[in-house]
Amino acid sequence: MFCLICYFILYTVVILFILYLLFLAYLKLTTGKCVSDAKLDNKTVVITGADKGIGYETALDLARRNAKVIMACRDLENAKKMAEKIKSETGNKEVYVRYLDVSNLAGVRKFATDFLKDEKRLDVLINNAGMLSASQDIVRTSEGFEITFVTNYLGPFFLTSLLLDRLKKCAPSRIVNVSSMVHTSTTETDLKDLNSEHSKNVKMLYSRSKALQILSTKELSRQLEGTGVTVNCLHPGIVDTNIFSKMKGLFSVIVKIIIFLKLAKTSKDGAQTSIYAAVDENLKNVSGQYLSDCRITASSKLTQDMALAKKVFDISEDYLGKF
Repeated sequence: MFCLICYFILYTVVILFILYLLFLAYLKLTTGKCVSDAKLDNKTVVITGADKGIGYETALDLARRNAKVIMACRDLENAKKMAEKIKSETGNKEVYVRYLDVSNLAGVRKFATDFLKDEKRLDVLINNAGMLSASQDIVRTSEGFEITFVTNYLGPFFLTSLLLDRLKKCAPSRIVNVSSMVHTSTTETDLKDLNSEHSKNVKMLYSRSKALQILSTKELSRQLEGTGVTVNCLHPGIVDTNIFSKMKGLFSVIVKIIIFLKLAKTSKDGAQTSIYAAVDENLKNVSGQYLSDCRITASSKLTQDMALAKKVFDISEDYLGKF
């Protein structure tokens, strides 16, 4: 009887292990890859948060395509190291670092002002920088904004608006917003409290910021019709990066198990949809879309509400009035 139980346990473990290997193979085969060989000679690209994770892999790939890459980063020391690494690996010496903390709107304006003064071109803007707060309380910046809201949404929104005229002058050009499938957790949003002045619900801050990002992407796309500038957003996948390192709660446990089991994407795989959105020829005239694994897919029902998208866009501009 004991041997029979041992045999059953061993048999179960073997079957589970085989299923695990098959699932790993399935994930590998279905992970989107950017297959475009498009070059970016004489093109200038700005990538926020380009010194780590998928931002770095995106910068590395676009440098290989001969783009002039501006790494807009908060950690200047690490960014400079990564820029030198990119130059060494690609042979492209046109890789530069500029300081940018998207959570500080005065700093965002300074970055944009300096960039526009020094650079004649902007062909691709990739809003990649983001954060997931581990705090159980609302955290505010010195300018009064909830940190997740301004880092993931309002800061990139402001940067885009400040650089939009240059993108138009260099058209055809592209804006790429790195979002997340976690946006689907947000099924409603209080337009009167986007900055969490009254709400204390910290659990929904990340998903709401990503939903706002998709909504404003769709409205901006509508406004940009006929300009030659496209704007799309994307889900990079669950990627093994340090953004999850300070997470707490059930979702944190699930993500960490996924990473431990090697079911998460590498940073290189996670960057593929960003690269695809930036260079693929088939997306030349595609705008206002939500991408995942290098293909167009559907975002949540909430984020497809164009009337809501317009309201979110207008309210966001109101927030920026004094900056």
